[in-house]
Amino acid sequence: MTSFIASDKQNALHYHILHPDSGTRVSRPVYDLSIGAYVAAGRPQHAAHIFKKTKRLRLKPNVLTCNTLLNVLVKYPSHHTFSLSKDVLEDVISLGVKVNSNTFNIVIKGCCLGSKFEEALELVDKMTLHGCSPDNVTHNTIWTECARKGN
Repeated sequence: MTSFIASDKQNALHYHILHPDSGTRVSRPVYDLSIGAYVAAGRPQHAAHIFKKTKRLRLKPNVLTCNTLLNVLVKYPSHHTFSLSKDVLEDVISLGVKVNSNTFNIVIKGCCLGSKFEEALELVDKMTLHGCSPDNVTHNTIWTECARKGN
């Protein structure tokens, strides 16, 4: 699927996933697979569009799909992707996805990369509300980025 996406210059597949023919129902696993494939093809914005479609349909993506999307959003930090990653995290939680420490650690890293350390610490507090515990990755991410940024 990834190689097809890479060659799909007209974004036809993306269009058909977002706007299926009447009578055609796209299943949750297809949405999950599509999000992962668009991420792997280097098209995170397309993956985010598909995620938003699953949200509108009230479909609950699996945590691996969510983490994959979050990871690519923070990997290429900009104001837009930073904001989008926080929105995706909130959407994931509101959809009832069972998030894990990795989910939070990814967004915490994004906060730190964007020098948003207060927001990173707020997410550490939020972890426990969702049954996750800060771990060595959590603390090392914050300390390493603080030291790197000179804070």
